[in-house]
Amino acid sequence: DIGALGDAPYVFALGAGAPLKVVSIIHAEGRNTTALIVPKDSPIHDLADLKGKRIVTTRGSIGHFLAIKALRSAGLSTHDVQFIFLLPSESRLVLDNGTADAWSTWDPYTTVVTSQSQARVLASGNNLLSNHLYLAATSKAIADKREQLDDFVARVDRAYRWSNDHPQAFAAAMAKITGLPLEVHVAVANATHMQPVAIDDSVISGLQTTADIYQDEGLLTKHIDVSQGFDKSFNAKRAPLTQASR
Repeated sequence: DIGALGDAPYVFALGAGAPLKVVSIIHAEGRNTTALIVPKDSPIHDLADLKGKRIVTTRGSIGHFLAIKALRSAGLSTHDVQFIFLLPSESRLVLDNGTADAWSTWDPYTTVVTSQSQARVLASGNNLLSNHLYLAATSKAIADKREQLDDFVARVDRAYRWSNDHPQAFAAAMAKITGLPLEVHVAVANATHMQPVAIDDSVISGLQTTADIYQDEGLLTKHIDVSQGFDKSFNAKRAPLTQASR
């Protein structure tokens, strides 16, 4: 009925015709919520140095979109680099063994490699991306289970507010789920603040820009009107909400 995904991957869901609408948005403000990272001894020191290099990421992920935005910010294009598309579980290996020169990914993976391998952050998504987490519900669930969805969204909002106030307990719970070291999740929880965000025109405009960039890059074959993928009526019972700033 409802699931969570990043804003950039949501574009592909809409492009595939999935009958979904965003009913809730959480903004993740953090040190390295998303990041383009390189090994500690890498000769790459700024984004311009990526020309001719190999970037590992997950196709269609927020990491993929970060790489595109980072390259564009440096006057480069995706044609200036070689992408290696792998799952995060495989990506660290190719970064460590030198098959890839950089990895574009998200937390907790950014914290894992920066803390365990002393990898360097070449570019952070803090200034390049919205860092929004979407909860998207099916059209059928919105029609048939509105009361349950409102309740669930409210519970998620409360849970994220609790996680902001109890980072140690939240980190311990996450470590049990992921199997990653507790200290990784402690670092992530201490550095990340989760804030409920209203579904407004600025959010929709931002995602439209994402969709247009994907189309420009040839990742989408047709124009997508992303405004059809949001339901603003769910804002009514989510309080307090902040307006999206980017």
